[in-house]
Amino acid sequence: MSGPTERFFERKVLAPLEEAAARPLRILEIGASAGWFTPRLAARGHQAFAVDLRTAPNAESGPRARVALESLPFPNEQFDLAVFRASFHLAVDYRATLREVRRVLGWGGRVVILDTPVYHSYRDGEQMRERRLAQMGTQQEPDLSMGYLDQGMIEELRRELNLRWSLSEPWRGLGYWLAPLRAKLTGERPPVRYTVLAGSWT
Repeated sequence: MSGPTERFFERKVLAPLEEAAARPLRILEIGASAGWFTPRLAARGHQAFAVDLRTAPNAESGPRARVALESLPFPNEQFDLAVFRASFHLAVDYRATLREVRRVLGWGGRVVILDTPVYHSYRDGEQMRERRLAQMGTQQEPDLSMGYLDQGMIEELRRELNLRWSLSEPWRGLGYWLAPLRAKLTGERPPVRYTVLAGSWT
């Protein structure tokens, strides 16, 4: 069963690309977890491949591999579209990860980031990260990734990597959309957003 992010991606991102290409797309799903999204892409006629930081036992997910996000096991210019599903914030180095994605994308290729936490500011994101690390305790391995994006980082990645971003948010219910206003009125920290980021290189 697909959620609002997947439905939004298929309707607003994938469908226009399909229409423009008029051919099956070569799609790389990064951070596939159980890999259930890849069969959905293949069912639409596309050539889909999935990679993840970890493997999932008994996953009927088609071709997939376990990789580091900063080092993809593919030759140059192999894909039309790279999709991060709840995984981009797990990368240790955002810039190296996007440069690697750029390498494996063909001319005009796109990258889409789904279900990565986005905060208004670095301070808000770090407060969340500190709470999470405190909950994990000292027995856990250190978390080397930031675990989120903030508006400043999105702008830095755009400027440094010559990226052109398109930011959208799927409908997630009235409470989700009213949460920033409620936080402003009560003086609370702005809530996390799950923005769909679609990027292309200039």
